[in-house]
Formats: sequence, C-alpha cells, structure tokens
Amino acid sequence: MGQSGFMAGHCREMLLGPDHLDTLATAVNLAGVYLSQGRYHEAEKLHGRVLASHESLLGVDHLDTLAVAGSLAHDYVSQARYSEAEIMYGRVLAGNESLLGPKHPETLRAVASLANVYQLQGRYNGAETFHRRALVGRENVLGSEHPDTARIMHNLAVLCQSDARYSEAEALYRQALVGKEKHLGRKHPDTVSTVQEFVNCLKQQGRPEEANQVYGPFTPE
Repeated sequence: MGQSGFMAGHCREMLLGPDHLDTLATAVNLAGVYLSQGRYHEAEKLHGRVLASHESLLGVDHLDTLAVAGSLAHDYVSQARYSEAEIMYGRVLAGNESLLGPKHPETLRAVASLANVYQLQGRYNGAETFHRRALVGRENVLGSEHPDTARIMHNLAVLCQSDARYSEAEALYRQALVGKEKHLGRKHPDTVSTVQEFVNCLKQQGRPEEANQVYGPFTPE
C-alpha cells in the first residue's frame, strides 16, 4: 500500500485540502504503513502533522486527537525516545480518564503503555504501579483469561523476575499461559514468549527439571 497510499493521500490533499478530516485519516493510514516498514521517523512526522491539525480542528481533548497522540507516543518508543513517549502517554491517559473514565479499555491501554515506558527506563517502582493498575482493570473488564490481561500478567512477571521475586513471577507466568494457550494457541508468538520467560525464571532458580516440564508441551512435534 506504500505507493498507492501515498498517491491516495496526495489526491485527497489536492481535492480536499491538507486539514480535511478525510485527508488526515489517509495520512494516519500511511503512517501505519511506515511504522510496519520500520520507517519510524517518517511515521512520526505524519502523526505529528495530524496531531497538530486535530488539535486545531477538534480540540486537544477530543478522542480522535488523543488516539493520534497515542500513535505518536508509540513512534517515540520505537525510537527509544522514552521521555517524550512518557509525556505523550501521560497526556493520553489524563484525557481518556476524563472523557471515558478510569475503567475504560482505552484508559487501561494508556496505563499499560505508561507501565511499559517506565519499565524500559528502568523505573521499576513506577512500572509496577501502572502494571498492577492495568491488570486489575483488565481483569475486571475483560476477565483473567483474556489475551490483553495475559499480556499484562506477562509484563508484570518479567518485572518481578528481574527483582528476584520468583514466587510472584511464577504465579503470574502460569496465569498468563492459561489465557494465552486457550485463546491464542501454543504456537502463537505471545504464548511462546511467556513459555520462554517462565522457563528462564525456573532455570535461574536452579530448577531445570521443572523448566523442562513447562517447556515440554510446547516443544514442536
């Protein structure tokens, strides 16, 4: 879609103007293509342009504006610009809390994103606070076995493991595996990732036999 997306965007810009919402929607789609190609700086430029236009047309606290702000924050994370990502995700979280409430899935997604940014910066106390908030929210809204809930469990388990809190990490890995195996299957990359981290956690404690028992059912036939 790269070239065709660019041509569509150019045509809409010529016909409708650069700040028309249809033009901006095409720009967001093209930014997504850039992101999938690893062209993070180009995606950032487009998202930044769309964000400025949305702020002007819709207001800084409009849900569509906040969605683009979240995409821009993701661009920053992809470029390891964590401080900028933290500020942008903080803005998204505050806006979603105000407009949608603290338990809405979009609010919880912003909470989880902030937790990941904190963790990437090595700020583990803050990361754990946000991870636990996201986990409670997603368990209440989506259930304990939902893949989104399981991903939070996995991330929190990794944090506990890094802090040598192995019992907590093990319990979270086991819970995460239940949901991922059930809804995603044993071969899904998310499931495999949790298995690998769980196995490493057990091996770190000198428990290779238990690690093999965990890994056994997921070994390719």
